[in-house]
Amino acid sequence: VFSEERQTKPQQKKRSSRWCVVWFGAAAPVMMSSLSSSSATAGAAPAAPTGSDGAPSLLGLSMKQTKHTDLLTSLRSYISRVYEEPADAYNSELRALHDLRMSVMNVSVDISGLEKLRNYCTQLELLEKRFPPSPKAPLAFVFSWEDTFNPGLFLDGSTIQFERANMLYNLAALECTLGRRQWDLSKGSDAAALRTACSHFRAATCALLTIPEMTETHTSDTHAQALIVARRLLQAQVQECFAIKAQMDGKADALVAKLAAKIAQLYDEAHMGALLLLNPVAAKDAKKHPWSNWALQLRTKAMLYRAMAHSCLANVAMADEQAGAQIARLHAAKSLLTELVKLAKGRKDIDVSAPQRMLTDLDSRIAQAERENSTIYFQKVPPEGALPEMELTEVGTYEPFKADPTTPDLLARLLPLKVHLVASEYTERKAQLLRELVEEAGIATDKFTRALVSMDLADGVPEPKTVTFSADFYQKASLLREAQGGLADLDRAVASLSVDATTAAKNLADLQAVAATAPPALSGPAQAQLAELSGSLNTARAVDSELRQLWMEILPKLHIMASPHDELKRHLPTRNLLDMPSDSDFAALHSALAAGKQLLAEREALLERFRKELAADDLAP
Repeated sequence: VFSEERQTKPQQKKRSSRWCVVWFGAAAPVMMSSLSSSSATAGAAPAAPTGSDGAPSLLGLSMKQTKHTDLLTSLRSYISRVYEEPADAYNSELRALHDLRMSVMNVSVDISGLEKLRNYCTQLELLEKRFPPSPKAPLAFVFSWEDTFNPGLFLDGSTIQFERANMLYNLAALECTLGRRQWDLSKGSDAAALRTACSHFRAATCALLTIPEMTETHTSDTHAQALIVARRLLQAQVQECFAIKAQMDGKADALVAKLAAKIAQLYDEAHMGALLLLNPVAAKDAKKHPWSNWALQLRTKAMLYRAMAHSCLANVAMADEQAGAQIARLHAAKSLLTELVKLAKGRKDIDVSAPQRMLTDLDSRIAQAERENSTIYFQKVPPEGALPEMELTEVGTYEPFKADPTTPDLLARLLPLKVHLVASEYTERKAQLLRELVEEAGIATDKFTRALVSMDLADGVPEPKTVTFSADFYQKASLLREAQGGLADLDRAVASLSVDATTAAKNLADLQAVAATAPPALSGPAQAQLAELSGSLNTARAVDSELRQLWMEILPKLHIMASPHDELKRHLPTRNLLDMPSDSDFAALHSALAAGKQLLAEREALLERFRKELAADDLAP
């Protein structure tokens, strides 16, 4: 009997006990279904998850209301003052932006409305780059947005970031609503609808992921803690789509268990976040909070998915003939569901009929597993705390919402402000460079022109002319070329005058001696001549004395004038300067002058070419 029972065991292992947990929302009860081991045939795919009414529901976000605001006045003022461009040139684009906002104030709950919201969110992201806060033109926006946690209460913001944050919240809410519709349409069996629902939930998560980085001013529903709860909820719904699809495709129990365990973890995090969010709210106001029922619902869903994971791991243990672990997992699932039913007692928004059916199914599976263990395996059942920790598998990636590159940019002609400023600076640097080059070229041209004027070549090389010099010109020039003695020659000349005077006095004395011994006939004429000579000598002595005195007076000045003698001598005319140029000299001068004028023309051409290239080199599109 023992041997026969062991041979039939593999066939029993094929009996599936997979569960499908159906989402619930504030307006609909929890709807769960299970595929019991007694109703599943060996190897058959699990039944599609359906609720009591065949239309499962999910938790979701509510869209926010907004009021009309004047975009045109502030944007036009900003364009005029900051960009320094005529705002009228952008009238059509600004009007299109205004009309787009009007259209998203009450969007239709369909793909068309979703596209409008995505388009406007993309335009807002582009607007932030073009219209950052500026002291030149403060943006006088007044964006009024409803706080869904306080219906009827509107909060005003004055930045594009505030507007974009609330529009992204609405985008997430609409994505979530469309995802819930697709989930309802799938009825747990339509793979295409499940895939679409998953895409919507993922897009909603990405939209919410962007909001905390954008603004400090926020409504209660865009507070960081509220966004954490909403993101964890949406991530869990993404994970749920994968888990249901895995069951539809008959994937291994081990994979479904990992997916379910991760869903339970996400709901636990959402539950803790909801408690932190509702804790500061006064008890009398907490019941009015739109998410007041979420805390218990999130907790029971976490318990339900963890029970599902234990049930799937029990199947894995059964396939591995680990009877003790199988029984422990089944008891863990039963414990969770029992506590779930107890917590949900008296709650009209949670239907416990499905968990109760699951408990009945678990009792049957536990009895069968314990009977097999007591007759076949004889394994010890470990306590729940000794079971290995469940492995987690998360699917889906999430990135902040980015502008859709395929969406037309309504203000494409208006550069982002940073680019505009860089382009303006670049243009000014180009103009400055051109001014410097023109100035430098002008200085060089003026220098060249002055040189030509100084050489009497401004009007070209003059024709050769015959020049006639005076007879003594060459002699004077020759004297100028000869080396001059300077002060030394003058000093010697003054000294020679003294010598000459001394010699004359001696000669006169000798003559007087001779005259004294001369015969009387000759003494008369001799005395007269001596008297004349003596007078001349006295005159010469007076002149010599006066000359010496004058010499001593002007000698210091002559020293100053004579000091740069070599430099003066160097500038005296030479023979070469007096020579007439030859024809070859005229030809060389013509050639040099033509080359200089050619260089001037080429430089002007290069400057003109540079001007055109700078004008063509523009950063603006």
